[in-house]
Amino acid sequence: MRGDRLRTLREAANLTQEALAAEIESSEPQIWRYENADSNPRADVLVRLAGFFSVSVDYLLGLTDNPSQNTDSQLRPREAAALSAWRRGERFDAIKVIVDDD
Repeated sequence: MRGDRLRTLREAANLTQEALAAEIESSEPQIWRYENADSNPRADVLVRLAGFFSVSVDYLLGLTDNPSQNTDSQLRPREAAALSAWRRGERFDAIKVIVDDD
């Protein structure tokens, strides 16, 4: 993953590493590792990051310079998380995201 892109997105959103970690259910040290290329996120974390920032996974990976998501660009982070879980075959998790009233 391109840590510089994650850092740029986080700073543009005026988020601390701690705040971002809370948003995507991770830890502050792990966000630091991602941004400094000491660690790569698992696929599910990558999807949460892309959904949260409304960018494509390809953009975070450095496969494209276009940050736009394709057909899912109009989805809110929770909607993207539900859709992502559904696509992975995790139906219960998708339904839980939909019905949880956080």
